[in-house]
Amino acid sequence: MNAVGGRPPHHYKTTTITAALRATGLIARTVFDGATNGLRFRACVTDTLAPVLKPGDTVIVDNLNAHKVAGVREAIEAVGARVLYLPPYSPDFNPIEQVFAKVKALLRTAAARTAADLTTAIENAFAAVRPDECRNYLAAAGYDAYEPT
Repeated sequence: MNAVGGRPPHHYKTTTITAALRATGLIARTVFDGATNGLRFRACVTDTLAPVLKPGDTVIVDNLNAHKVAGVREAIEAVGARVLYLPPYSPDFNPIEQVFAKVKALLRTAAARTAADLTTAIENAFAAVRPDECRNYLAAAGYDAYEPT
């Protein structure tokens, strides 16, 4: 059997994607070079997520140490939202994991090899996540899948 794809034999830079999930779609999407650390995650929360949160929103956060740095909870709670930190090893309760699984599959299919192609592939992958899927991901994780008014 012949191989139908592959990757060049050199090392790549890490690209990190963050996003938040509402019943109506994705919000607060960010993309940056390098791995996530506490400073970067806090910047994503304060600069991108907190400005689009509504009072009464719940932000579900997994147990990654970078998600627990000082300032993250405070930025979310300052806008009237609450933080729900999940127990370790509980991806089934984090609906954004389903979004990231879909996005990663689409990125593998796109097989981008340049920064420009990767940027396009990421935007296309985000655009492919439909609102009905978002509601289903929330419901499958056990959350009320509605958008409060």
